Amino acid sequence: MKNIVDYKNKDSYKNTMNAKKLSALQHRHRKQARTKLALLAALVDKLATGERYDSIRIRDLCAIADISEASFFNYFPAKEALLVYFVQIWSLEVGWYAREMLAKGNPLGAVEEIFMRTAEMVEKNPHIMAEIIAFQARCSGAIEPAEVGIAERLLAHPDLPGVDELPARGLDAILPELLAEAKRSGQIPAEVDEQFVYVTLLSLFFGAPVVLRRCGPETLRAMWKAQLAFIWRSIDGKQPDGEEGNR
Repeated sequence: MKNIVDYKNKDSYKNTMNAKKLSALQHRHRKQARTKLALLAALVDKLATGERYDSIRIRDLCAIADISEASFFNYFPAKEALLVYFVQIWSLEVGWYAREMLAKGNPLGAVEEIFMRTAEMVEKNPHIMAEIIAFQARCSGAIEPAEVGIAERLLAHPDLPGVDELPARGLDAILPELLAEAKRSGQIPAEVDEQFVYVTLLSLFFGAPVVLRRCGPETLRAMWKAQLAFIWRSIDGKQPDGEEGNR
């Protein structure tokens, strides 16, 4: 989430691409968004130091965000909701870059963009990915995330124009659409089972970080890139090309 601004500084967004849209919103919406994102940033910062998610207390996050512990529940129903919120904010960023690649007529390139952008995030904070995978493994049912408000979108990604119009969806919604478009465009042969490719990609996305957990986080990017190339060759898909090839 490299585009995130300083939430405690209410003027920090003024020189960003989304500044005009953000300044047009009501003050209370901007204030609420800053608080939610400050709580998220507090969690990410603690995880970046190696602190385990289970040991992080809500009161500590609230102290960093400068709100009372009781106020936390005005924004999130539980600490676990912060991890879901991270995924939502992250999905907006990778979804934006995937959309840019899709607009160039390269749906498989859009899939690779998601993996490469995620690898970049993991390199900066490997612990957050591990906690997300562990959290999802513990969940017994579907998670119903809350809607991400416009102010939150604009503050979290101030230099991504149009991010306020994107749905905050996970891979389970993004990947099937990209694979369907890849089949329509001929990047994936018509006889290939999209569901099989989808499950293969999910397995790669969540499995590789676990397998490589003892290696340096920088190895994930190269491994994902090599394995994606193997998948495309295996299904006789046309190799995606574009900017992501040099990432």
